[in-house]
Amino acid sequence: GGGYIVWAASRPVADIQSTTAELVSAWQAADLDLLAGFHHPARRAEFRKRLQVIADHRGWQSGFPQVGDRSAKVSEGTPEDPDLGLSSLSFDGGWAEFNWQFEPARNCWYIYGFDLAPPPLAPRAEDFRATWGSSSPEAMAPFFREEYRDKWVDLFQRKARQDEWASGWPELAAPRIQGEEELLAAPGTPVQPHKLVCTFALSGGGELVVRWGHDDASDEWLVGGIDFP
Repeated sequence: GGGYIVWAASRPVADIQSTTAELVSAWQAADLDLLAGFHHPARRAEFRKRLQVIADHRGWQSGFPQVGDRSAKVSEGTPEDPDLGLSSLSFDGGWAEFNWQFEPARNCWYIYGFDLAPPPLAPRAEDFRATWGSSSPEAMAPFFREEYRDKWVDLFQRKARQDEWASGWPELAAPRIQGEEELLAAPGTPVQPHKLVCTFALSGGGELVVRWGHDDASDEWLVGGIDFP
């Protein structure tokens, strides 16, 4: 009996680096069930659902992006007596960051927080520009959060009745996106919720400034605000 107690007390503490290596293997195989298994059981199903949305939206079903650099550290506590941990993965065009909590009773690490670089904004901004060209207030609705769509459609309808918009909305030039390189470059700063601004020059003069926010639930960029000239 005594020997067992000594063994249990001296059992090596689960290592955050080894756990991160296992996570990377599951990531690169795009094994969503295995990835979800790293999450704390309390919100594991929610995490699995979010991974599925990301895989479907980004075309990652057959494999997540190849991991380049990775880092893992105990962020609170010590390696012998850990509490919280942090893993960062970088890949071409983005990064992922995982917050971990150590579970002493199971001698394992559980993910409790996850942040991922958003997809590039440019394709979404070009969709916005093309849809704008249809001069249809209703067609613009999907670019906004569901609870605000009616409000924005109403605003566009009012704008469309104004003299300068009556014969067609002004054309938008190609979007100029500010701050995207920094957002996609590296984790390590509290950037949630992810936000970017893009500016469109208008054919009649002036600029349309569109403020975007990335929505985790849909993995889409949605418009949070527009400054009209």
